[in-house]
Order: sequence, then C-alpha cells, then structure tokens
Amino acid sequence: MASEVKELLVALRAWHKAVQQLKHSGMTATERQAILDAAQQQVLTQLAKPTVVTEIDALIQSTATRPGTTDELRSRLRQDPAPFVSTELDSIHPMGVSQTTFQQVIADYLRSPDAAQPLNDSQQLLHIFTALNDAVLAEHQATIALSRKPKKRRRRDLSLGILQTAIGIGLVAGNTQMDSTVANSSYILGGNALLTALQNFVGQIEEGVDGKPLKK
Repeated sequence: MASEVKELLVALRAWHKAVQQLKHSGMTATERQAILDAAQQQVLTQLAKPTVVTEIDALIQSTATRPGTTDELRSRLRQDPAPFVSTELDSIHPMGVSQTTFQQVIADYLRSPDAAQPLNDSQQLLHIFTALNDAVLAEHQATIALSRKPKKRRRRDLSLGILQTAIGIGLVAGNTQMDSTVANSSYILGGNALLTALQNFVGQIEEGVDGKPLKK
C-alpha cells in the first residue's frame, strides 16, 4: 500500500476516534470543536496530497466505464459476502475496522437505493467530507438536550453516519491499490455510504455542497 494512502486511512481512524470523544461529558462546545477541527485537518491534508488525488481520480474514471457494477455488487453481497468483506477489511486495515462494524455499512447499503456513479472526482470527495464533518458536530450538539430515548436513537443514527463517512472514504482510497474488479465494487459501496450519510445529515444531494453538484 502506498504510504500516502496508508496515512489517509490512519487519519480517518483518528477522525473517527475524535468524533466518538464528542459524547464524553465535561467537555465544552469549544473543546469539542477544537478536537474535531484538528482531526478534520489531518484528513483534509491527506486527501489533498497529489498522489492520493491522482489515485482516487483514476479509480473514479475507470469505474465510470464499467456498466453493471452496481448490480454485480449487490448480488455478491447478498449471496456470498464473506470473500468481499475479507478483501475490503484488508484494504482498509490501518483503520482498524472490525467485521461487525463493516457489516453495518453493508446492511445499510443493501437497504438503500444507490447511485452507479456516486462521486465525480477527488475534489468532490473533499467537499463531502467537509460538509459531513460540520454536520456531525451540529447533530451531536442537537442531541445533548434530548431525553434518553430520543437521544439514544439520534446518537445511534449519528454513529452509523460517522461509520459511513470514515469507511466510505477509506474504501475509495484504500482500494486504489487493488485490482480493478475489487476497486470498482469498493468505490460503489464507499461512495454510496458517503451519499447516504450526506443525505441524512446534510440533505444536499441534489443541491450540492458549497455550490458543487454531487451528481452529474
């Protein structure tokens, strides 16, 4: 695995850990913001590296020329997901994702409609991550004053969105190092995980992020 891609996966793991720390009591909103800002900047720095940009753009462009990838992936995940899951966990190993955690993202993907071309380029990936990072903090702050049951439900949804964000980017980046068949499937799963999180927390799939359309 290229060192730059590995560094991105490590940064995503740190971001995921930073988000989980938001729920700890005794922290002010300013302290939560500082923790998340530092972790976000590490991810953005890695996403902007020329080698990572080139690898991700090449993967996205290669997937655009492969019809039927979405149907193939759904069929594989329903019939015999074990080989795919094993390969994917190896590709994002620096993130330390467990099989149980990864299966949550797969289960949500199979329940949701998907986009055959969920991402246009690496720049769009950067904008989506920025929007989701901001939404995560806002969503967490919104749950603080809720009673126990609504808070538990909202935070469960938030936890899934955080997983979809980290693993979604991780799959797109990590699988730039894999053969084209595996990488294309990973891009579809990862890209759709990001769009689902975006729809749930930002609600801007059609409108776009920062004026940049999310679909062509």
